[in-house]
Amino acid sequence: MGLVFACACLFGCAQTRTWSYTPEPRSTASPTVNKTLVVLPFEDHRKNENDNLIGLYMIPLMPYGWADFETPEGPQMHITSGLWQFRPSDDLSRAVAQEIENARVFRETFVGNRPSDGDYVLMGEITRTGYHGKIFSYCLSVYGPLLWFLGLPAAHVSNRLELRLRIAKSPSDPPIWDYTIDAGDEGTSFLYVQKADFMYDALLKKGMTDAVPMLRSAVGSLPP
Repeated sequence: MGLVFACACLFGCAQTRTWSYTPEPRSTASPTVNKTLVVLPFEDHRKNENDNLIGLYMIPLMPYGWADFETPEGPQMHITSGLWQFRPSDDLSRAVAQEIENARVFRETFVGNRPSDGDYVLMGEITRTGYHGKIFSYCLSVYGPLLWFLGLPAAHVSNRLELRLRIAKSPSDPPIWDYTIDAGDEGTSFLYVQKADFMYDALLKKGMTDAVPMLRSAVGSLPP
């Protein structure tokens, strides 16, 4: 029983995850438009709902235990990691600002709190950072993890990021650019090969890779 408990702890007592984002390298091209852009802290419109039912895997005839988190930075434990040091409103806004700045879409792109600090303002609305994770017990209760040693999957995790970005002259003006990032990813973990269960940095990177060319096209016709 001690071995089974230690095996389960590989997923419940893992290390803390810290947000880290690496933008694309800075472009040497001239700015697309000779204006400045201030990126405000993003508004958090997510549901405040977190359901942790991982312990159900210990009930006989239950195939797995699971967790559904809408604000996944809140819980102390996740499937393959512990606490997440993640501040979505600040972390996501800074990452978006870095990508746009390095892409040289505007003369200068920076994070700020006052819309009047820039010629244009970018506003973000975080609508979802969904997290769904499972620990498999194969209907064998606390003995299920023994099957992990035979190579059966131990856990499965999926993330979903939904983020709306708008750029306007001011928050009350109609947007000149309106784009929604809606991206997801998932991974299966085995006893000796654990997949990260924090994928929002990669999902944002994927979304911004598509967003930046569209933004450049949208602002290309703006007056200098």
